[in-house]
Amino acid sequence: MIVRQRPLPTLSVVMPTLNRPGTAGAALGSLLAQTCRRFEIVVVDQSDRPIGDQLSRSAAAWPRVQYHHIPRCGSPRARNFGAAQAAGEIILSIDDDIIACPELVGAHLGHYADPGVGAVAGRVTTQYDVPVGPDDPVGTFDRRTGTMTTNFNTEFQTSVDHVYGCNWSFRREAFLRTGGFDPRFTASGMFEETDLALTIGELGLTILFDPRASADHRMTPLGGNRASMNAMIRARFHNYVLLADKHIEKKHFMPFTAARLREAIGWAKGERDWQLALSGSLGLWAGFTHRAAGWRG
Repeated sequence: MIVRQRPLPTLSVVMPTLNRPGTAGAALGSLLAQTCRRFEIVVVDQSDRPIGDQLSRSAAAWPRVQYHHIPRCGSPRARNFGAAQAAGEIILSIDDDIIACPELVGAHLGHYADPGVGAVAGRVTTQYDVPVGPDDPVGTFDRRTGTMTTNFNTEFQTSVDHVYGCNWSFRREAFLRTGGFDPRFTASGMFEETDLALTIGELGLTILFDPRASADHRMTPLGGNRASMNAMIRARFHNYVLLADKHIEKKHFMPFTAARLREAIGWAKGERDWQLALSGSLGLWAGFTHRAAGWRG
């Protein structure tokens, strides 16, 4: 009997960028050097001044690049916009300050021959990495406390609960079923990718971590959604409340909030800046406000 292999789906890379023409160009260059050539690139530019002319020089030899300049609207909305423009059945979401290994696209794409896979988390290395052992947890999320592990620089394949947002992919069908990225998540506070990945997992789909889909996250200090420490803390705790409201057990929500207050105080002590405790508290309050308002994707 001849077994016909299921054809791999099509893939679109979506890269939002903000005031980083140099790093965005480098990220784009690493995509153009992929060993797998079956994909398109969708650039969503929110820069103060369009950087399309600079990027077009980098992509001159690649015919399947879309460039869109839109008003600054934040990372979740930019990613939703990019996914809406993309033609692929698989969306690979990256940041504008990563350098992709040549096998990144192919490693992501190869897993989607299995219809039970809803998302793939890629390996991410940074200058701040610490070694990860074979027994260390990777990409876990505790639905009682809201705490999570990362360790996305590990070198073994495994199933995970969530992802590192600068290098991950998902099925368009699953994305549409979830409603996409929740726009209530503020750009500099993170967790919008965690939220979407957890929601995809709640559909009964598997999320895999594959170290072959590797990217170096440069964490460029200029451009992007970089903010002051106070603004970052406020955004972080705002987003954390939204994440917990959607994904932890309700009976644990108040202990979670108390733990976040202690965390804000710990940040203030560590930085010797008590304004950070106030910023964290204001972020929690803002998160409660948005939580009460609700959201429908």
